[in-house]
Amino acid sequence: MQPFTYLVPALFFNATVNTVKPLGHNSFGAALGLFEFESATLYSEPEFDFQFSASVASGINFATTNENAGISSPDFRGTVVPNDGAAPFQMKMSGVQLGNEAVLPVISGNIPSGLEVPYGTVYRGPNQRRCPNYILTGLIVLTPTFRGGESKYKTLENSVFVASETVSDSGIPGKFLLGVKISKVLASRTNITIGEEFSVSIST
Repeated sequence: MQPFTYLVPALFFNATVNTVKPLGHNSFGAALGLFEFESATLYSEPEFDFQFSASVASGINFATTNENAGISSPDFRGTVVPNDGAAPFQMKMSGVQLGNEAVLPVISGNIPSGLEVPYGTVYRGPNQRRCPNYILTGLIVLTPTFRGGESKYKTLENSVFVASETVSDSGIPGKFLLGVKISKVLASRTNITIGEEFSVSIST
């Protein structure tokens, strides 16, 4: 059976990010970390509702990580500045990230590693280890949202998006490269009603 929702390529976000700055722990014992975005851009994909490009200013991510479980919750906020001169608007990203040891040298190291972690990499093994003093992040699903801006950009605010990310060593000490492929979530058109959900195929 096909899903009741499907994804359409929408946006591409890429950035140069400073490696994590540990900020201690909150009262529940979760590790706090700061990622500062040095530069970032946002582009629409050819399949999206309309075409645009923009820079993303003042990007910052306050990540909260349960080190024992290896689960991190990002809290990214930035200001999208369209290249067409339209008014800026807000971009946020949250989600759930699972720990992946391959990511740690990229996002926390100050020595170039040459490492790359592909889109969709998820650590699911039984030997996940505790990493005190580090933000233990992996790659799973992000949920971008947008607010504000001119009428042309309200499609962003009135849509639901999910995203997958990749990180790579930048070759510059204390910095790494981030890529985020963002897809728009749409409902599949069906003739299915309550009681038929598990017996009928769906077409998009």
